[in-house]
Amino acid sequence: MFEKNGSDLTKLKIILNTETKAFKFSKLNVLCLQLYSKEESVEWGKRLRKTLESIKTDYVFCLLDDFFLRRKMDKKDIQIIERCIEILDSDTNVGAINLIPMDGVEKESEKYEGFCLAPKGTEYRCNAQACIWRKNVLYNSVLDDESPWIWEIYGNYRNNIIMDSDIYFLKNGVREPYDYGYINYNETEEDGSYVLASPVMRGKWYLPLVKKLFEENDINMDYNHRGVYRNSIKTVIKRNKILDRLIVLPYRMLRNILSPLKNTKGSDDIEKRMIQKYVEPYKNRQHF
Repeated sequence: MFEKNGSDLTKLKIILNTETKAFKFSKLNVLCLQLYSKEESVEWGKRLRKTLESIKTDYVFCLLDDFFLRRKMDKKDIQIIERCIEILDSDTNVGAINLIPMDGVEKESEKYEGFCLAPKGTEYRCNAQACIWRKNVLYNSVLDDESPWIWEIYGNYRNNIIMDSDIYFLKNGVREPYDYGYINYNETEEDGSYVLASPVMRGKWYLPLVKKLFEENDINMDYNHRGVYRNSIKTVIKRNKILDRLIVLPYRMLRNILSPLKNTKGSDDIEKRMIQKYVEPYKNRQHF
């Protein structure tokens, strides 16, 4: 699908951050570094940083393996990506430009039309969605022992305390140049609720997002090999209005009541422990 819809992006070198597996495709310039043996179990953070060390360019366009390009990119899409590169070239304070909008980040930048600057403290300011990163900023934001999910939480924590890089998102209403169905990940149900989903959930296929897509693109998939994701209890709760009122709503109310207490001594102790575990190692290591 990338080869079919990727336009000029198909000319770029593609590096797959795998542990031991290799992949080749004659129509794309794909490289698997295979940095580790089958006997080694290496966290995503260490693999990512080791992979970034081998890359010679100043910027990297990061995608996860289930970001299937659903729409053919046109000239306007390529112009948006070229504009991102122009911004990174001209402004060294910019560390990343996300090719998606972000809830709560809606004020258009005075400097860059069509983009919004995410203030420090924004939830998921660092995230694993489609993004063009300044390579050294991404490298320095990750610890060796982190998974993508841990990094999205504590990478943000470090970013808010230490890192000075500006991070931008697309403005709401600007068409995403790399359309991998991000908007559709929040599936709207008939009762008006929604479920956060992606094509691969906990290592298994989520059929509502891939079955029709693969059929339309003549992709024959054996879903039994990876397995099919079944709805978790959290998903069931969100789909059921009564359970939502009985469980989710009281939780939200309790969280709102407790939030004013965040500056209490207990909270300060938690913050100190978080700094010791997730910030001090970052301060003391060698950076790119």
